Amino acid sequence: MIGRRSVAFAFVLCAACGSKSENNGAGTTSASTSGAGAGTSSTVTGSTASGGGIGGAGTTSSTAATGGAGGMGGMGGSAPITPVADFALGAAHSCARTNAGAIYCWGRNQYGQIGDGTTADRNKPVKITVPGTVASFGIRMAADHSCVLESNGSLACWGRNGAGEVGDGTIVDKNVPTQLPGAQTYEQVTVGDQHTCALRKGSIDCWGSNSHGQLGVGSNKPSSSPVPLPVVMINNATELSLNVRQSCALLKSGQLSAWGEIDELTGMPVAFTAPTPIAFYAGVTHIAYGEYHLCALLGNQTVICSGSNDHGQLGNGKTGGSYTMPVPVMNLSGVIAIASGFQMSCALKQDGTVLCWGLNGAGQLGDGTTADHNVPTPVKGLSGAVAIAAGGYHAGARKGDGSLWLWGGNGNGQLGDGTTTNSSVPIQVAF
Repeated sequence: MIGRRSVAFAFVLCAACGSKSENNGAGTTSASTSGAGAGTSSTVTGSTASGGGIGGAGTTSSTAATGGAGGMGGMGGSAPITPVADFALGAAHSCARTNAGAIYCWGRNQYGQIGDGTTADRNKPVKITVPGTVASFGIRMAADHSCVLESNGSLACWGRNGAGEVGDGTIVDKNVPTQLPGAQTYEQVTVGDQHTCALRKGSIDCWGSNSHGQLGVGSNKPSSSPVPLPVVMINNATELSLNVRQSCALLKSGQLSAWGEIDELTGMPVAFTAPTPIAFYAGVTHIAYGEYHLCALLGNQTVICSGSNDHGQLGNGKTGGSYTMPVPVMNLSGVIAIASGFQMSCALKQDGTVLCWGLNGAGQLGDGTTADHNVPTPVKGLSGAVAIAAGGYHAGARKGDGSLWLWGGNGNGQLGDGTTTNSSVPIQVAF
């Protein structure tokens, strides 16, 4: 089936989020331009949308291994390179598209989110077939389902579907990519814990769980049919980012609008069932929703974050508390892309270096330790990066030579190295 249509990938997965998650978990990733996909890899020319998270795989990440020199082997180019054009990370699974157009996924597969027709975890990349040729994609740290955006604007999704998040009109899990019905033409798709949203000419459709108003339809009543529903009061969105029970849109004005359980942004412990303007965010070019924190890339190439800061994930040099007003991330400039995961975030700089901050129990900051950091910390030994992504408890970067490097939690094989051992330094993925 590959080759019938060109496709933009928009995966979102979640398996190891926080206690607030629909499934006891949470996560997200990002990019700097428009395109497909929550939690997708972030590049200057690529595009993605971000999502939220759920619990599950990756919970073993609290016992992270240091990875050591073995985790860095291949950084010098010793491993053969299958050039990767795009990649995305979920809560505990990963996917990549090679330059040749082949799609590979690996990691947690409890609900069929890898898309290989099974529900068995995979600790090495497995080639899958999607209903078209993938052009770009994104996976979010927030969900156990995946979606792709095809070049003709249609969608295919698979994985967990208990709340109708796949959008095929059923509540049955899908272990292979499933074409969504309907004739809508979309430009971007992203997933949260148990909901999905897609962008079409500035308007937004959402489907799946609506327990906290995260569908943005004006109520928190369950959808009578697990199919796309229009979000009210938005017609000028340019990017989407979803979390566990939250949804956020970047508007053409550079401001933000959000809905669902967004108390970390508003300071009010109530669910917003319709889009609500988020104060203090302006001049935004990209957004990355993590586990109950939000980061934004500004036009001056600096980053601001707000929300929960219990592991230093706001990057302001402090740990603890919650901030409804965004704070500048310290010692960070020249940023071209951002990505957020479960209580952590990363930034890609113009010089090809990557810095991360926040939770680090699984080595997901990539600095060779498992100690949390409340300021940006360089990923050890990594240079020449052109794209980044963050999953539940793992993160990654694509280098200019097309090689893919992942680090952090590996309890379900999401690092793709044939083991389930965590690594606090980058490991090259072999296809």
